[in-house]
Amino acid sequence: RHRHLGGRDRRGGVGVVAGEPAAEGGERRMRLLAVIPARGGSKGLPGKNVRPFAGLPLIAHSVLLAKSCPEIARAVVTTDDPTIAEVAKQYGADVPFERPSDLAQDETPLWAVVRHALRMVEAEERAQYDAVLLLDPTSPAREPADITGACRRLGEVEDLLPGPDVDHVGAVTAGVLRIPAAGQRHHPALLGAAIARAGGEEL
Repeated sequence: RHRHLGGRDRRGGVGVVAGEPAAEGGERRMRLLAVIPARGGSKGLPGKNVRPFAGLPLIAHSVLLAKSCPEIARAVVTTDDPTIAEVAKQYGADVPFERPSDLAQDETPLWAVVRHALRMVEAEERAQYDAVLLLDPTSPAREPADITGACRRLGEVEDLLPGPDVDHVGAVTAGVLRIPAAGQRHHPALLGAAIARAGGEEL
């Protein structure tokens, strides 16, 4: 049910999915949950989430970004790996639960992981979030301004696009897909993540 509003962003990895709007006459700040997914079973690059990148473990960049963004009400790391959890905590991460093994498989859809994290946090707090921000650790070059811009874009989008509500803002990065045998350029690949409405069917 989501309509996607994307922009080309050389950093990628930023997106917002928003929940139901505030009641009429009750304008308030959007309550935003950031989810940092970090599975322990990476096969392409084992242990990638705790490997050093630019002087810090990879996951630390997302943790520190979340802590620097005033738009984020709470940020949680969802992982099945005790080592990742420990490293994330060293940089101030909130790791309130262990991700179930059935949500840490190669074929596990990312939105199932985000949905689980949202439900766990809302059950713990007995309160609802308006939107969810996905911070993938493999996009460490994001800046606080990217988060601010995504949140602002989500708030403005109803004025820009009439019709069904747009409840998903995502940043994408243009890339080039190469065919190994011929080494030829092919169509651009789009990479990124999302912020989504917490009340949407996907979540």
